[in-house]
Amino acid sequence: MAFKKGQSGNPNGRPTGAKNRNTLLADALASYGKQHNIDDVHGAILAGVIQQSLNGDLAASKLILDRLIPALKPIDKPINIEPSDPQTASEIVIKLFEGVLTGNVQITDFKQILEMMPKLKQAERSVSDGFFADGQHKYFASDKE
Repeated sequence: MAFKKGQSGNPNGRPTGAKNRNTLLADALASYGKQHNIDDVHGAILAGVIQQSLNGDLAASKLILDRLIPALKPIDKPINIEPSDPQTASEIVIKLFEGVLTGNVQITDFKQILEMMPKLKQAERSVSDGFFADGQHKYFASDKE
């Protein structure tokens, strides 16, 4: 059954008093703590995981390390090529490779640009064939009088 445009798929909304998963988990831990006379259930769980890690449990160690040291995520930085910089596709690749060597260009960015090279070469040939005869007007060489 398709939804009508502008109409909610859940017109009644969330039921009153419904709890999310985090609340249900916290309630379950609190209940467990009361049943077993544990004042700090969270601390007891953490102590147990730490103890397992110290006993050589690699999964427990990974769990702790993943929380303490999150995985690094790549940061997109713009790659600036000034008009006075290289003009041909080959010169651009050389300039970008120098950027990789100096750490100014990410290797993943360099790889993506290399994958675009056939299109850059095609554009370079179009310019040399006169499709863009001067820097101010875009026209085909055959249109030029």
